[in-house]
Amino acid sequence: MKKLEYPMALTTLDAQQWTDIMSPVLQVSLPKAGVCRNFPRAVVFAPLSYQGLGLPHPFGCQVFKHLEMLVRHMANRTKNGDYMEANFQAHQLETGTSFGILQQVYNNTAILASDMWMKRVWHELEGLDIYVACDSPALSHRCKDDSLLVDLFLNLEVDQDDLLWLNWCPMFLQVCTVSDIVSADRRFIRRAAWNGIRDECCRSPYQWPRTVRPTRQHWDFVGI
Repeated sequence: MKKLEYPMALTTLDAQQWTDIMSPVLQVSLPKAGVCRNFPRAVVFAPLSYQGLGLPHPFGCQVFKHLEMLVRHMANRTKNGDYMEANFQAHQLETGTSFGILQQVYNNTAILASDMWMKRVWHELEGLDIYVACDSPALSHRCKDDSLLVDLFLNLEVDQDDLLWLNWCPMFLQVCTVSDIVSADRRFIRRAAWNGIRDECCRSPYQWPRTVRPTRQHWDFVGI
């Protein structure tokens, strides 16, 4: 198990994948321990206090490793913690909501986030109903009563494919709030935003990921 535990901080395998990995190992090791090779796996992985064999399931070990990474490195402000904080903020910028990525509902906004380690851990923890609070700065509003664009899209309950396109255009424009794209009196959307042109007069405080320009079809969809 120790050899399997070594890379678990970075692996993001699900429970079934770990079961498949352990299957040939148990087929060989259980008979050598005097146990039937087909002994129920629920008993093999059960604790000794419940008359099990006390072998920890590797998926559970992986989850604990992930929690240790999040809690220990973020709290101690280590170099790895700084990398994870940058990853948190990058994901929050991608999803464009007012909540940190681990506080969002995976099925609502996961389609907006890049497929990286943090996203997979997010999916893993939500599936186990584990809540981790990370103190990461929220996306800022530029004025009173301002709103984040993605929050508005979610309130309108648009479907996942439409949400992806609706978020793609603001990502290219490097905007995330309503005030980023409207006139000073907030009555009109500026022409540059309608036409898919970045407004160089409005500098964003964020370092945005490189984004391919959406097609004319997608701009027309946003304008409907």
